[in-house]
Amino acid sequence: MPESVSQQTIGVLTLPLTHNYGGILQFIALQQVLTSFGYNTLLLDFQPSGGTAKAWLKSLLFQYSFGNINRFKKRYVVEQTEPIYTIQELRKVVLDRQLAAVIVGSDQVWQERFTQGNLGAYFLHFLKDDSVPKVAYAASFGTTKIETPIDAAEISEALQTFTAISVREDSGKTILADVFGYSDATHVLDPTLLLPASFYESLISEGEIKTSNPGLFAYVLDETDELRAQIDQFAESNNLSVSEIKHRSSTKIGQLLQQKPLVEQWLYEFKNAKFVVTDSYHGMLLSIIFEKQFLVVVNKKRGAARFESLARLLGLEDRLLNILNSENIQSYPIIDYSDLDSLLNVQKEASSKYLKSNLPTLF
Repeated sequence: MPESVSQQTIGVLTLPLTHNYGGILQFIALQQVLTSFGYNTLLLDFQPSGGTAKAWLKSLLFQYSFGNINRFKKRYVVEQTEPIYTIQELRKVVLDRQLAAVIVGSDQVWQERFTQGNLGAYFLHFLKDDSVPKVAYAASFGTTKIETPIDAAEISEALQTFTAISVREDSGKTILADVFGYSDATHVLDPTLLLPASFYESLISEGEIKTSNPGLFAYVLDETDELRAQIDQFAESNNLSVSEIKHRSSTKIGQLLQQKPLVEQWLYEFKNAKFVVTDSYHGMLLSIIFEKQFLVVVNKKRGAARFESLARLLGLEDRLLNILNSENIQSYPIIDYSDLDSLLNVQKEASSKYLKSNLPTLF
């Protein structure tokens, strides 16, 4: 275990918290867990694609559209840095703040296409020669295999300087061993699952919610005409009304002038639903947290490994589908949450204990 330090602030490096509801939620959850351990949390607001006139103009154009999300972040992200645009700035902030440790994760921080050409930064390669403790918590590659990156040797060297490394999918352990020669990783839960439903209910209670009658909540990130028809047919055959939240308008002007829904409303729809159909990873997590009957139409374009790993861990393989058909809900086995909660609680305790035991001890 790392030796005690007087500083009590943990820096967290994750993907930019723009308009990704799941990304925002996993950070808020990790922040809450660290608070329960007695630490302060500093979001390292690394935006490698920012700092340009184009990025500034885009943020200005979408200021209204992202208003609800930005207000939520302002309310619940306790402390964050000013936007950081370069790795040099990022290292300077970490060292100047004398952070007790830096956590990288959760979310797909090791999915190269999401890192804007800065994959090594999310392996903290810029800190490999510094003494600050480094921990990866529930980091995700988002896939079962990757091409060897050009900076694999540098990443391998950086991994050896970590205090502890944990991954969100079991396949992440294989990738770390096969590609980077690191064989001591641990499989843990996404931080969103570490908190009880009551935490998310407290967030809902602070929002201006539009209530509705319980029915089928369809939370679909990549909707197609075919999937839309499947959802409508499924709902009709089971006598359920359909509610949904859409993140993007079908027109360019709509994307600018249509506000994204409240994060609190998004959470409410999961809590209120009788049944959930989703292609979202965090949609699956919230369905579990609120103990809903649900089906996941696996979003292979965004990465199936996340769904499959969690399903194996919790015995939910029968929740994953490639195509949603009009079969009656009763044809799918009912999720017994008394059994699932027992299994989930064991995983929660192990994941929380792992994280806490690998952070510097507080005085």
